[in-house]
Amino acid sequence: MEASAMTIVVGYDGTDYSMQALDWAMDEAEYRQAPLLVAHAWHWPYEPGDDLGRDSLRRAAEHADDHVLEFACREASMRSLRLVVAQAWQYPVGASSLIQPGPLGEEVLGPVTEKWRTKYPEVEITHLLEEGPVPDVLTRLSATATLLVVGAARSPGPLGRIGSVTRPVLHRATCPIAVVRGTR
Repeated sequence: MEASAMTIVVGYDGTDYSMQALDWAMDEAEYRQAPLLVAHAWHWPYEPGDDLGRDSLRRAAEHADDHVLEFACREASMRSLRLVVAQAWQYPVGASSLIQPGPLGEEVLGPVTEKWRTKYPEVEITHLLEEGPVPDVLTRLSATATLLVVGAARSPGPLGRIGSVTRPVLHRATCPIAVVRGTR
């Protein structure tokens, strides 16, 4: 079988172990230039929607790289701008009526940005949860942004590669973009 015809398959159920497996699978798929198939599993009947959404969003927010937030806070401070920390997410299949993101933004993203509020008290930091694919959400937000800061994971190889989020955002965003490379 050709390497390009291989598909990386990973199961995801919201646990920490499955998040680690998903992180590895995304890196492996990018390294091998292979498609990635994510099988998402959950229990029926569903848990209460707020708990399901809160836990999933909190786990995703914990993966925010400090150096990306540091860069964004420093830029906002130098430019005397408000910083909007946004997280995109998508409803699990069949769960669209269960998760209501409205009040979860501060609860989920607040702990992630707490130390940055202390370090940069002059920067007003707000939180935004937006439903949709990450590239689409960031492109929408770029319409009203002065600068869009995008984190990018380190890719294997001498020059690295631009990932599946950064590439479409670079092509479609309507404001300047800062791509901050990851340390992982």
